[in-house]
Amino acid sequence: MTQVGPWGLVSAFLTSLLPAINVAMAQEVASPRSIALATASPGGVYLVYGQALAPILSRALQIEVTADPTQGAVQNVILLEKRETMLAFINVGPALQGWNGSDWAKGTHYRAMRVMFPLYDTAFQFVAHKRVAAKSLDNFAGLRIGGGPRGGTSGAYVEQIFKVLGIPALVQHDAWDNLGQQLAERELDGAAAAIGAPFPALARLEQTVDFIAPSPEQIAGIRIGP
Repeated sequence: MTQVGPWGLVSAFLTSLLPAINVAMAQEVASPRSIALATASPGGVYLVYGQALAPILSRALQIEVTADPTQGAVQNVILLEKRETMLAFINVGPALQGWNGSDWAKGTHYRAMRVMFPLYDTAFQFVAHKRVAAKSLDNFAGLRIGGGPRGGTSGAYVEQIFKVLGIPALVQHDAWDNLGQQLAERELDGAAAAIGAPFPALARLEQTVDFIAPSPEQIAGIRIGP
């Protein structure tokens, strides 16, 4: 598990990056007619950010740029490696794991990505439905928790975090829009995410959920990892 920086200031862990194609690929695709920008799932921040950035890039490059929904950072690393996309949003944590072949990469080294510029810091967010009346992360034991798409940043870290903390939460994976709807309909008890703010899927539930902060001891445990 990638080590975490100070809680709430996690640029070394989850700073979002925009990789570009490598030089060899640029030579092969000298003048593309369009460019796909891989983002993440509906209900998350990356898709919203990409939909705003795509027309700006289109005007600047004079090439059509489209913001494509994906599962998120892990899938985007794979898409870049397979040359199925030319631009993508990626968090440092999953990108480093892919580069080193660790954790989700399972020994495969993903080396096609190149950093263009950082976007923003990403923080962990934990919420519980108000009916749960959770006061701490310990209260997440046995609860049904939305953890984002399996191929996203949250999917790469949420279950590991609960394992490190010894909290047997029941993590379910799906697009954030779907998980937000399930939380609203009480099919889920909460959510845990590594994502930017404001978080669209949760912003719509502001009056329905409570944000739960980890304790100093839990933060320390997450930073150390397994």
